[in-house]
Amino acid sequence: QGSGKVNVIGHGGRVLALPEVGLPYEMDLQLETKGLFDYEEKLAGSMTAHPKVDGRTGEMLFFGYEMFAPFLRYHQASVSGELFKSIDIDLPAAIMMHDFGVTATRVVFMDLPVVFNLALVGSGFPFQWLDSHQSRLGIMNRSSDSDSVLWIDIDPCYVFHPLNSYDDGDKIVMDVVRYKKMMTAPGDDDYEQGSNLIRWVIDPTAGTVETTTLREIDIEFPWVNPRV
Repeated sequence: QGSGKVNVIGHGGRVLALPEVGLPYEMDLQLETKGLFDYEEKLAGSMTAHPKVDGRTGEMLFFGYEMFAPFLRYHQASVSGELFKSIDIDLPAAIMMHDFGVTATRVVFMDLPVVFNLALVGSGFPFQWLDSHQSRLGIMNRSSDSDSVLWIDIDPCYVFHPLNSYDDGDKIVMDVVRYKKMMTAPGDDDYEQGSNLIRWVIDPTAGTVETTTLREIDIEFPWVNPRV
């Protein structure tokens, strides 16, 4: 069902409490729970805790990841809160994808090696680092109506939260908080030091990602004015 405990957003005249996986809960303006919300049964599966609202159009872009295929779905909702686009995205495995990047024209998915492990379901958090899972960034045009993701391999890492993403010509600049490695043993949530703020310059034409460290101090939950 979802917990509604990770984030909250207002969009399309609704207040939604957002989970890591599962459906969001709708609340009234006094923050009383109205019930689970699924866009009149149009939303199949989960909704991310970190949707992005376009400051120009008012559209909301989001995704949901699942433990069973299809492992990833991408969605767009109109400024009035109507779900008008849903695309199943092909992934090789069920992964924990906490957040994503959005520019004026594209979205960036992060396929990273924290992978669903059925044997850990009873532990409360069924994901674990898997060295054999290739880290990738996936670029898709916001205008796409089907799975047209271009995947580019990167070095192993994990990212919970981007700071910002924007177009620079055909390239994409994406600033994120990057962990070198995490969740390496069952029940281990003691992340390795090294949550640096780094910049990816993604070149879809060349199929490359250039990485630069912006700050070497540990950092989390970066934020940029959502209007820009």
